Amino acid sequence: MSDALLEMRSAGLRLGTSTLLSDISFALNPGEIIGIAGSNGAGKSSLLQLACGERAPSTGSIRFESEDLTLMDPGDRARRMAVLPQTMGLQFDFTVRQVIALGRSPHPDMSGIDDKVIDHVIDSGELTALAHRSYPSLSGGEKQRTQLARVLAQLLPDSTGVDLGGQVLILDEPTSAMDVRHQERFLQLVAKLRDRGCAVLLVLHDINLLSRCANRLLFLKHGRMLSLGPTAEQLNEKALSELFDYPLKIRAVDAHAPSFVYPAPPCA
Repeated sequence: MSDALLEMRSAGLRLGTSTLLSDISFALNPGEIIGIAGSNGAGKSSLLQLACGERAPSTGSIRFESEDLTLMDPGDRARRMAVLPQTMGLQFDFTVRQVIALGRSPHPDMSGIDDKVIDHVIDSGELTALAHRSYPSLSGGEKQRTQLARVLAQLLPDSTGVDLGGQVLILDEPTSAMDVRHQERFLQLVAKLRDRGCAVLLVLHDINLLSRCANRLLFLKHGRMLSLGPTAEQLNEKALSELFDYPLKIRAVDAHAPSFVYPAPPCA
């Protein structure tokens, strides 16, 4: 029996006559972050839709702790897996706190645990000053931080430092509207969740951000896996240039800092 929390086995996705994904296989383990990288239209969001059960695979299978993901009880799945899609449309005049409280919907409220979790994620997300603001009035980055706090409120069983070895967090471009400071705060957050045993599946367009937090990188192109491996091995100029169809270079700053990926303009 696999020790993986989430496992795809030769999974594919077709919509009508279009094949969006083909032969995707990987195992996401407790305490691990797998980063998914690829160009626009590579199939990254479609892969996450399969991973969270939003879509059923056309071929292959997806398993959560060896159980068919599509057969899981929806309430149990919602308590074990939290998902932040790339876009969230919400026009109701909810406050930030009310939006975050939506994340507690799958959990029974026992002895005020919901309020404690909500207070915890508001504080850790530096949202205290915004808690009573109207959600539609927020900036793009503030909305992203609020939605991230909402999925954390769903993910956390309580407000203590309990082990998260049975939990999965799936994030699609969670930092695209954030400023540098909050991007750094995000990296710290996912590292802490990983250290508590949470398994994280993460899409970021910024390969430098992604490589700083992911244990392994999955390269996706035209709906197919090019490669999957440890981040240090995946960060090579040939593989990255093939992935993005553009010449890229890697510069090692020093032994204690992450390598930096940057574009190298082609020769005229």
